[in-house]
Amino acid sequence: MTAALLTMRGTLMSNFKIKHGLQAKSLGQGAVSVSGTDVDLNLGTYFSKTISGATTLTFSNPPPSGFGQAFQLEITGDGSAITWPTSIDWDRATTPPVTASGKVDVFNFLTVDNGTSYIGKKTIEGAS
Repeated sequence: MTAALLTMRGTLMSNFKIKHGLQAKSLGQGAVSVSGTDVDLNLGTYFSKTISGATTLTFSNPPPSGFGQAFQLEITGDGSAITWPTSIDWDRATTPPVTASGKVDVFNFLTVDNGTSYIGKKTIEGAS
């Protein structure tokens, strides 16, 4: 159920309640290109990153505890390894491998505890 709906800096935002009184924020916008290695969650909910060589990624600015944020990260890789934040609890308890060079993988994440932990899952693998 929607509690509020507003536009901020040209971005449609809606806050809504989810179970147990947690609140989530939804941003209606295009992909945010990640130029460095930090995924800044203040900037959106869909991010894209092209990997060139071994890369260590970080997540910053998660919502405060009591609010949830789900986000997607599209990776176009070159087959190099990605070091993920240790706070990710991966689906099936295994960090998924990256796909071969030039292919796209999409990862979904969710945090509800100020970024102390994230639930992560690779949802698309090897798209062209």
